[in-house]
Amino acid sequence: MAKPFFRFADTVGDETGSADAAVNGAVTPQNFYLKCLSGQKGLTVHRLLAYIRDTGSFDAGAYGNGITMANGIEIALVGSDGAIKIDLLDGIPIKSSGDWARQCFDIDHQSFGQGDDFMTVRWTFTKTGMPLSVGPLESIRVTINDDLTDLVEHKFQFQGLVNE
Repeated sequence: MAKPFFRFADTVGDETGSADAAVNGAVTPQNFYLKCLSGQKGLTVHRLLAYIRDTGSFDAGAYGNGITMANGIEIALVGSDGAIKIDLLDGIPIKSSGDWARQCFDIDHQSFGQGDDFMTVRWTFTKTGMPLSVGPLESIRVTINDDLTDLVEHKFQFQGLVNE
């Protein structure tokens, strides 16, 4: 019987690494992974939720509150050798807050007048016809290729079913 999972991508992919994606990947790209845990035969991934929190107002042409991204964020299904099996962004990285709408449609920007602004992104893979399958030697990799350390918080959560 499949069991639901709700996991943040982290630097290791097995819940032991950092899930804080407000990192500097400008010189050395920083990777965050979703991998099968020990004993799991695979993952059926239904959804990706991204959470971006920053001070001040968000800018549709930049990331968060005015972060210019030269390279962007890449998301791919990769094999154990790191080779891309499926480029989930079709070669067009996320370089601005507005780029999430191009890819996922479901975004929500919140500003409560005081405190930080935040944006949530819901990318439902089943809306394309089927969920993503991640085998035991595969992973979903989120690559940060710019300096996002000015963000207050940045996380990627995956939801779906564990195949046991």
